[in-house]
Amino acid sequence: MIGRILFTVCLFPAVVLAKAEMEPTLQQTADRALAYARLQPRNIREWEKKSRKSALLPRLQMGFERQMRHGLDLNVEDSVSVSSGGITVGPAQTKQAQDLLQDNDFEVKAVWYLDQLLFSKDQLDISQEARYLSAERERILTQVREAFFKRQYVLKELELLRRAGEPRLKLELKELERAEATAALDNLTGGWFSAQSR
Repeated sequence: MIGRILFTVCLFPAVVLAKAEMEPTLQQTADRALAYARLQPRNIREWEKKSRKSALLPRLQMGFERQMRHGLDLNVEDSVSVSSGGITVGPAQTKQAQDLLQDNDFEVKAVWYLDQLLFSKDQLDISQEARYLSAERERILTQVREAFFKRQYVLKELELLRRAGEPRLKLELKELERAEATAALDNLTGGWFSAQSR
């Protein structure tokens, strides 16, 4: 009986240590949280590359113009003849010409803004966005660090409480603290942390 208790007490730290080695590291958790929030620094670098390349592409401008002109030409001719037989008014000749002119113009232009190769307004926008994302990254990393170390602290406390044979209520309260820290890490990583620490 004493041998079994001694074996269990000696084995318990090894089990806790093995479980701790199976859990994700702080760096893995932080990387996953940034990936989940889509805040990796490489996104900014990709935007900068695309911004530079976009200056090489022309901007297409298209236009359409429709003109309609309506013209009316009216010509009236009367024939009058004076002769020994009298005055004769001939048949009136009327010429009427009506024109409807319709003109459709399509225009497509390719315009290059080569000054954008040296400096682009997009670069300022990207710089501003990079500063915002950097602050957001730091906020998320702070939350990850706090939850991660809180969880580590609670796990150590649980281990000590179990060794000391503390009442069940104390253990359950510590388990709630561990669950809270785990839930915070899951929120930051999209559930990845719990899946990795099982």
